[in-house]
Amino acid sequence: MIIGDRIPYDFGKGVGQETAALTAKTWLNPGEAGVATFSCFGHVGSTVADTHRAPHVPFGEVHSMRPQQEWRPLPTSVVSEGRFLGDEWVHDPSFSVWAYASSPDAHAVRIADHLASGAGDSWLVITNRRIGVVIDNNRLGDVTEPAEDSFMISLWEVPLAAVTRFSPAPLGKQSTPEWAFRIGFNDSTLDIVLLNPQEMVEYVLAALR
Repeated sequence: MIIGDRIPYDFGKGVGQETAALTAKTWLNPGEAGVATFSCFGHVGSTVADTHRAPHVPFGEVHSMRPQQEWRPLPTSVVSEGRFLGDEWVHDPSFSVWAYASSPDAHAVRIADHLASGAGDSWLVITNRRIGVVIDNNRLGDVTEPAEDSFMISLWEVPLAAVTRFSPAPLGKQSTPEWAFRIGFNDSTLDIVLLNPQEMVEYVLAALR
């Protein structure tokens, strides 16, 4: 599986390869092929029915997570207070994912819910059969003692047929745009800011042919 991230790729690649390997070993079903994994080391944001949540606070039910110290930089006040237009949030480098929808039960918002609650430990995974958010079982809040053998579990998933498109998307209002890997659903859109979004789109589409 290829790994996508907004952070420097050499670091993301090292972390991502370990997660991708564990996902392939413990989460994929027989005959299922992993295509891509996306980390969420940055903050998650959302615009739902014209209301911004930056950082995103889950609308729906999510799993409890083991407490950890927040290490990510704070968002700028411009974004956290909603004083921006459209996709200008992308100029705040502390954000890496943004969901757009008219309803809080939309697919992109549910992804945002689980990526946000995972606080950097949950990953978005695309396979040839489904798209889902996964996490190491030892990160769940009801785990009192870490298991000797880690495995990935689903926090949320839907069949890949729910996705209407994968495409590169230029974001922001500067002369040189920031680019995102866009996942479109019938009810919502998810933008993931990457260092290599166009390459990622080409790779994913080729893998799914």
